[in-house]
Amino acid sequence: MEERMTSSVRGTVNYYSILKDILREWLTILLVVLSVGMLTHVFYSRRYSPVYLTKTTLVVTRSGNIGNSVYTNLTSASDAASKFSQILNSSILQKLVAEEIGLTGFHGTASARNIEKSNLLEVTVRAETPELSFKEMRSILDNYSIVSEDLMGNVNLVVLEAPKVPTKPEIALDTKNMVGKAMIWAAVLMVLLIGFFSAMRDTIRSSKDVSLKLDAKLLASIAHENKFHTLRQRFRKSKRSILINDPVTSFRYVETIRKLGSRMTNMMNERDAKILLVTSVMENEGKSTVAANLALAMAQEGKKVLLIDADFRKPSQYRVLNMQKTEFTSFSDVLLKKASAKNLICRVPGTSLLAILNKNASPQSLEMFSTGRIQGIISKMASVMDYVIVDSAPMQLVADAEELAALADCSVLCVRQHMVEAKDINDAIDVLNGSSDKMLGVIFNDVSAAGGSLSSYGYGYGYGGHYGR
Repeated sequence: MEERMTSSVRGTVNYYSILKDILREWLTILLVVLSVGMLTHVFYSRRYSPVYLTKTTLVVTRSGNIGNSVYTNLTSASDAASKFSQILNSSILQKLVAEEIGLTGFHGTASARNIEKSNLLEVTVRAETPELSFKEMRSILDNYSIVSEDLMGNVNLVVLEAPKVPTKPEIALDTKNMVGKAMIWAAVLMVLLIGFFSAMRDTIRSSKDVSLKLDAKLLASIAHENKFHTLRQRFRKSKRSILINDPVTSFRYVETIRKLGSRMTNMMNERDAKILLVTSVMENEGKSTVAANLALAMAQEGKKVLLIDADFRKPSQYRVLNMQKTEFTSFSDVLLKKASAKNLICRVPGTSLLAILNKNASPQSLEMFSTGRIQGIISKMASVMDYVIVDSAPMQLVADAEELAALADCSVLCVRQHMVEAKDINDAIDVLNGSSDKMLGVIFNDVSAAGGSLSSYGYGYGYGGHYGR
C-alpha cells in the first residue's frame, strides 16, 4: 500500500493530457471570463463619478509704469498663483459663490497655477456637473476681487480666455479597457487552475504509469482513433463505430486489436479459460468498443466466438456493431421472462461473430442474477463456443461486474488515458482478482500519440509492479 501511495510521485507528466483537460473545459472558461467581464463593468460603472472641469486663463501685470517689465510680470505671476489659490479656498469667497448660485455650500474644488515661463495664471474649477462647474467659475471671477484686495496688492488680473461649459468629463469612464484586462487575467487564471488540478490528478497518462501505479500487466496500448471523419460529422456529433472490419479504421488500430486478440487467445488457452469479462471502472472508457473488436479479432482467427452485452443499465453493443435496424431479442427480456430465448442469439452481419444483445435498459439487474438464469445461459454458451466475451457495466456504477466476474474464467480492465484515479483502478483490480487471480491485465485505451506511450502500430507490452503480493 505504501508503494501505491508513493508511486504517483514517480509518474510521468503528459502535457498533452493537461491541454486536453483545458480544451475540454473551454465552456467553463468562457463562462467564467464573461462573468468576470460583466462584474468588472458593473463594479467600475457603479464606482465611477464623473468630474467636469472648467478653466480660464488670466494675465498678471503690475499696476503703474514703474518696474512694469517682463521679469517683473513673471515674478508677479508666480506670487499671484500662490496667493490666488489661498483666495479660491477661502471660506469668504466660497460662501459668496454658494450664495450667488443658490447653494448651501461650495461644491467641488478650485485651484490656480502659474503657466511656466509666462505671466499667465490658469484657474480651474472641478464639479460633479458641467453646469455647476461653469457657474462656480463665473461666480469666482465676479467675486474674487472682494477678497483679493489686501492679498494681491498692485497686481492686476485680466481674463485672457473666458470659461466655457465643459461638454465631457475630465476623465472618461474606460470600461472597455478595464473589462478587457479583467477578462484576459480571468482566462489566464482559469487555464492555470485547470492545468494545475489536471497535473495533480493521479491518473494513468502513459504506459510507464501503468507499470508504476497499477498492480496489473499492461496487455496493450490502443491508440486514439478519430470517431469523426469530417467537420460536418463533428458539428453534428455524429460518431461512427470503430470496428476492425470497417475499411476506414486505421491500420494501426486494426493491427493493435488483432495482436491483442492473439495474445488473449494464448493467455486464455494457457488457463483453459473460455469466458472473458471486459469491464472498466467508469463510463466512457471505451470498454464496449474494445470488447466488440476483441471478439471480432478472435472470430477472424476462425474461432467460434460469442459476444454478450451484459451491461443492463446502458446497453450499447447493438450500436457499436451497427445493428440498430437488426431484429433481435433483448437479453434482459429473456432473463426477466418477457420473451422467449428462441431468437436470443444473432449473427453480426458480414462476420462469423455471434452475439447476445440488449436494446432496452433495465434497472432490475439484481433480480436477473438472483434467478440464476444468466449463470445458466452463460455456462451453456461456454460449452458450445470456443470463447465467450462478456461486456459488463462499469464497476463503480453497479455491482453487476462483480457478479459477472464470479462467472467468468478471467477478466480484463479497460483503462482510458487520464480519466480515472490510479487508486480507484487498483481497487477494481483487487475485486476482479478475487482470491484466484482471474484478472489478466489492463488494456490502456484511447492513448494519444503525444503521450509517447505507443510503439509501432500503437501496440505496447508491459508488466506492472507487485504491490503487497
